Amino acid sequence: MWRRFAPRLTDLKGWLRLRRWLRAGRFDRVYDLQSQDRTAIYFHMLRPGKRPEWSGIAAGASHPHRDPDRRHMHAFDIHAAQLRIAGIADIPPPDLSWLEEDTRRLDCRPESP
Repeated sequence: MWRRFAPRLTDLKGWLRLRRWLRAGRFDRVYDLQSQDRTAIYFHMLRPGKRPEWSGIAAGASHPHRDPDRRHMHAFDIHAAQLRIAGIADIPPPDLSWLEEDTRRLDCRPESP
């Protein structure tokens, strides 16, 4: 669903549609865990007017993530650090117990030709 809102660089109508969609959400705070230049653009295109609090790398974000080592960190550590900056301190490790499940019942063998 999200991909339909990610316009090509030259698609002005698409960018305006995305802006309307973001504004209609009336978000109080956005946690931009992708933290890419493209998603930082989303923050800036909400001008003029009231913008939500923004946690991410966008210049002017209310909760900026400026760790110079972030490009060398594991994604979980980047996200945890960013959320701590935004005031979310209790970040439990992911539950990976499902990886220990017995998958033999799924019979994932390739079909014979």
